[in-house]
Amino acid sequence: PGRPLVAEGPYRYMSHPNYAVVATEIALLPLALHLPWVALIFSILNAGMLAVRIRAEQHALAEIGGQVA
Repeated sequence: PGRPLVAEGPYRYMSHPNYAVVATEIALLPLALHLPWVALIFSILNAGMLAVRIRAEQHALAEIGGQVA
């Protein structure tokens, strides 16, 4: 609380770069193993989970006075 949010490196371009990397991994690994349905299903599930998680993180940052992008 009270500290500024990180705005350097990949955070200059997106607020959650680590989630983007994980989402890419979740999609590409099953595709590399020729399992497109697994890639699709887990990508959809991951997108739903991230929607909830990012919303909760933004809400928590707003409560402690952090700057929400």
